[in-house]
Amino acid sequence: MLSPFVPLLFMGEEYGETAPFLYFTSHSDPDLAEAVRRGRTAEFESFSWQGEIADPQADSTFAASRLKHVLAQGEPHRTLLRFYQMLMHFRKEHALGHAGPPSVKDLHRRRRSRR
Repeated sequence: MLSPFVPLLFMGEEYGETAPFLYFTSHSDPDLAEAVRRGRTAEFESFSWQGEIADPQADSTFAASRLKHVLAQGEPHRTLLRFYQMLMHFRKEHALGHAGPPSVKDLHRRRRSRR
């Protein structure tokens, strides 16, 4: 949040979302859906995965991944959200991410002054 780069927050990170982000699909072609299932199973086997892999076509996989925005109203999520809001305000106030183009002349001057 404080770097000059575009901040990337993922899926409720700003309030500490607890829902997992599971891979889900809604393919209408049954052969494609089955190929995805087999591919995911093979992929996870290469990780020595223990336990069940969520079926990407199952409605329950999609439902488990839905954000619970209501979390932001209670603690500790509310405090975390306020913290991120403060950081976003700080970015705006100090124009982080708006540094302008680099200047070769400035860089050269700094190197000379260090000698």
